[in-house]
Amino acid sequence: MLALKARRVTPTQRVTLEVPALKARRVTLTLKAQRVMRKASLKAQRVMRKARR
Repeated sequence: MLALKARRVTPTQRVTLEVPALKARRVTLTLKAQRVMRKASLKAQRVMRKARR
């Protein structure tokens, strides 16, 4: 779910987000994957806020 939201971000961001997203899908969300995804989504939110300005 987070991956889909995060995909609406810039191409450069997308690259960093693709990998954890794919891993998270393969491994049934391990703690590490969840942590990475959370960080990624926070990053994405920050970028989206900047983009709106």
